[in-house]
Amino acid sequence: MAITPASKDWTWVLERRCRECGFDAGAADFDDIPRQLRENAAALRLRLILSEDEPRFDNWDQDP
Repeated sequence: MAITPASKDWTWVLERRCRECGFDAGAADFDDIPRQLRENAAALRLRLILSEDEPRFDNWDQDP
């Protein structure tokens, strides 16, 4: 199966606030970004747990 490269331009989030998640790169403190990423991932995980009977979580760290 061929991998289709991403064609979406995500650089706009550097210029304006994201309507979906509320992230505002211009207002973000560099030291707060790791915490925000962890909180966002936890919220996504919780949303999957609450909305699906048997949610599958991808192995994002790429370990076998």
